[in-house]
Amino acid sequence: MDIVTAPRHTPPRSFRIPEDIYVRALHKAQSENRSLTSVVVAGLEEYIEDYEDDDPETTEAPHAQ
Repeated sequence: MDIVTAPRHTPPRSFRIPEDIYVRALHKAQSENRSLTSVVVAGLEEYIEDYEDDDPETTEAPHAQ
C-alpha cells in the first residue's frame, strides 16, 4: 500500500542494512519509479501502525540508543 502525503522535511537518518536487501529494495523501488526513502517510510508507517493504536503516547521520539 502506497501512502500519499504532502511533502515534508525529512532529516537524514542512518541505519545498517545488509547489502543484498538494500540492492534488491533499490531495484524494486526504481522499477516502481519510487525513491527508496518512500519505500522505507511506508514500511515503517505500516510497522508502527498497530503499536501506536495501542499506545497513543508513542508520538514523542525516544532517546536514540
